[in-house]
Amino acid sequence: MSKDMPKKEKQHEKKQEENTINEPEVTQEIPNKQDPISKKEPKVEDATKELEEKIATLSDRLLRVTAEYDNYRKRTTKEKADLLAYGGEKILSELLPVIDDLEIALASIRSADSVDAVREGVELIVQKFFSFLTKQGVTQMDVIEKPFDMASQQAIAMVPTGDPNKKGIVLDCTKKGYTLGDKVLRYADVVIGE
Repeated sequence: MSKDMPKKEKQHEKKQEENTINEPEVTQEIPNKQDPISKKEPKVEDATKELEEKIATLSDRLLRVTAEYDNYRKRTTKEKADLLAYGGEKILSELLPVIDDLEIALASIRSADSVDAVREGVELIVQKFFSFLTKQGVTQMDVIEKPFDMASQQAIAMVPTGDPNKKGIVLDCTKKGYTLGDKVLRYADVVIGE
């Protein structure tokens, strides 16, 4: 029996060795009471840093957008002031040749021997001026022998006519009317038949 014992012990030891090889080694960690807090603190610190960076970025963007808006507001205010002050500059510079022609006409009237030459000069100036107005989009209203239109004309007189077809028709224009595109710049003063 004593011989059997060692064999049994050897077999038992062998089985224990096999079981140890096949079984995974389990080690039990003892939870550290400080561990959860130490794991949370870096997360909280990281989140805090991230939020502080976002706040800094957004504050910077807000500052830049505010500065851009302020610059835009100042620029548009200056542009509006310039437009009011110098808006008519182009139109006025195009009118200067007409003024030059009028001055020449005045000088020629003083020394002219013929009224016909002066009349021709003034007619050329008027044509030049109407050409200028046409370039600017201004047109003269054609109202004679057309029905009276309250939207673009002012009746300054009504003249009785024997012809019923002339009732409400413009017979004469005492002051011409002008439009700029669809807008009336000046109403035409007209005489209409009744």
